[in-house]
Amino acid sequence: ELVQDLKDTSWRQAIETFLGRKRFYLIVDGKYCMEAMRVLQEKKLHALIVGGSREYIWPLKQALEQSGRFDRSQIAYSGSEAYEKACAAEPDLIITDIVLRGLDGLSLLEKLQQRRLHAQSKILVCTCADSEFIIRKSFEYGADFFLVKPFSRETLLHTLKELLSPNAEHAAVPTGNVER
Repeated sequence: ELVQDLKDTSWRQAIETFLGRKRFYLIVDGKYCMEAMRVLQEKKLHALIVGGSREYIWPLKQALEQSGRFDRSQIAYSGSEAYEKACAAEPDLIITDIVLRGLDGLSLLEKLQQRRLHAQSKILVCTCADSEFIIRKSFEYGADFFLVKPFSRETLLHTLKELLSPNAEHAAVPTGNVER
């Protein structure tokens, strides 16, 4: 079946999410679909955590490790370091603050978008800089979710679960921890 011809919207969304919403024509054999979905759900992911301080980064790294979904988490303490690491190995998830040394978070997102380096990556912005301009620009530059600090560990884990699910919708706009 063609992806756009799939009647089951959850399967169509899962396949589109897996393909990064690119236009592909797939021939899907029903007996292999369940196995493919199981493999996708068990796949270990790679994350890049970007922030200006160890106090910000380490709790995020620990939460990712404890979630069981990530086998590797890289850390960057500046926007330019994050850009280099994102170029070297496209992570499945990028978590970034906006306030960074050197290249700020919005500039980082813009550079990644211009080079199309995060086309397959999910991007979570976690920051205390929550002006309407910053939120709007974050989404324009490719952020998938925006969390305002401080937030609880439970909020972070719930957000990651939603963001990484095969049926995740892009561009959720929670402000002040209000979720869509």
